[in-house]
Amino acid sequence: MAEIKLEMLVEDFLPPGVTFIGGPAGHGKSWLALSLAKALFLGKPFLNYFKVPKAIPIVYLVPEVGESAMKQRLRLLGIGDAKDGFLLHTMSQGTPPDLANPNLVAAMKDLEPVVMLDTAARFNKGEDENAAAENKKFVDNTFGLLQHGAKAIAPLHHSIKSLADGTIEPTLENVLRGSGDLGAMADAVYCTLCSDKKNFISEIRNVKARDFEPVEPFEIQGRPYIAEINDLFLLRAPDVEKEDFEDRLIARISACIKSNPRKTLTEIAKELKVRKERVKALSSVGGWRQAGRIWVPVKEKD
Repeated sequence: MAEIKLEMLVEDFLPPGVTFIGGPAGHGKSWLALSLAKALFLGKPFLNYFKVPKAIPIVYLVPEVGESAMKQRLRLLGIGDAKDGFLLHTMSQGTPPDLANPNLVAAMKDLEPVVMLDTAARFNKGEDENAAAENKKFVDNTFGLLQHGAKAIAPLHHSIKSLADGTIEPTLENVLRGSGDLGAMADAVYCTLCSDKKNFISEIRNVKARDFEPVEPFEIQGRPYIAEINDLFLLRAPDVEKEDFEDRLIARISACIKSNPRKTLTEIAKELKVRKERVKALSSVGGWRQAGRIWVPVKEKD
């Protein structure tokens, strides 16, 4: 029997159904979801890499953020004027709508959208997120949106706190905090872990992929790209190993120094869009050091 290939909404990344984006607080879940929403809404490649076969309307429910702040984020992404086909519900509109709300159900039937829940906890009415019985309504209502026409639901959810310190590897169990029902309902789960909060550099890793081949881990960078290109930047593609990426960056730093040995750390960092501390560390690995105001090979004396 021939294998049936799953028809993805974002090739190699977003399947139909339920896809969680998990991770510690402040590690980029919302920006990743907004970038994904932009790609789907415009029908353009996600992160300028993952193909989006066709444009899909968006319903973005974010009861933790006010309307002005949310619209500023959309403006930074270049879709601040999005109206038709991009429905937004923020804290300014009042309490989070129940996922079984008739108006929301009607929107599913009319638009057949992708729905972002930022965050899932605000739509889960249970007081104990570890209790399966209390998560049942959230699970049922989420599946209800799919049954009424939604193409996909993308809830954002917090991971366990210890994941943030880098001492444990992301797994399905620790990326989605609470009851295992959330992981069980998901068709895909991604973890975002920030390694550099100043420049907002995060690794995105798939920890669950049902009926499709999971993409390899990749890295994104937010600053300064959100302001410059109105989107996140794919810093390291899924087909590039961390070691290869580091080697390429060392080579770029060396080439930059060779082109002008009098360039400062600040100038090189700005040109390559990396931290000065990283330029200094990797330039040493590449065989360079600063002697006064000039770069010289490590073997060369002042």
